[in-house]
Amino acid sequence: MPRLIAFLLASALSITARAHGIDQAEQLLRSADARFEAGLREREAASSMAGETFLDAARTYESIATLGYSNPNLLIDAGNSYLLGGDIGRAVLCFRRADLLRPHDQAVRSGLAEARERVQVYVPASSRSRIIAALTSWRAFIPASVMLHGFCGFYIAAWVVACWNVIRPNQLLRPIGVSLGLLAGVIGGLLLVEKGTHDGRRSGVVIVDGITARNGPSAVVYEPTFSTPLRPGVELNVLEQRDGWMRVRLADGRETWLPSHAVELVKTRQAQEHLKPPDTRSAA
Repeated sequence: MPRLIAFLLASALSITARAHGIDQAEQLLRSADARFEAGLREREAASSMAGETFLDAARTYESIATLGYSNPNLLIDAGNSYLLGGDIGRAVLCFRRADLLRPHDQAVRSGLAEARERVQVYVPASSRSRIIAALTSWRAFIPASVMLHGFCGFYIAAWVVACWNVIRPNQLLRPIGVSLGLLAGVIGGLLLVEKGTHDGRRSGVVIVDGITARNGPSAVVYEPTFSTPLRPGVELNVLEQRDGWMRVRLADGRETWLPSHAVELVKTRQAQEHLKPPDTRSAA
């Protein structure tokens, strides 16, 4: 009996806390929307305060994620707000995080493309990067869940055909089974490549301006890798972390070291749709 009472009390406290969290998230959402609208008015009035107002809105949108809400629409709104506020690095970061959750969304794709264009640094893709981009190009058009269902369907069908061919041998069933197995293998391979390159665990974005890349994990011992600092918004893969530094690889295959505080990983929590998604807006 005491255990039952304790369980019921804990459940009641959990429900109360969750209701409080939802109320807080809704308040933050209304505040962020209000700041965004204020930024638009200040922008139309050519006010110097518009940029900071947009940045305040972006930070408020992002703060909702700390309560457990991280749906793509919030990230799109934060990305657009950062774009309008002039923080290109965090704009790219928000759109990359939205891309993890909804890569086939046109608002995500157009927002990410605009943010990348404003980075104004062209890092040519290596052959490896181009191959990976080609193998994962389906993300822009086909949800991963559809691909997964397709893999399961073809895989099960291949085994059904194979078992039936053992019970009742038929020369026509063998090529059908092989074809179904090959389709399952191709789809499975594409899913593995996508998982390995777009899960955000090793992908990062430079978020600090004026950061000098070094040939090793020290600003005192090692020389700069490049003649100019990296700009916010440059995307990279993190290979190693050591003593406040990250060894990273750029899209063109070159490797360098950056201070950890200058890079933020793309990895984000799984989207939770408990909060009604806010309307997406254009940064144009």
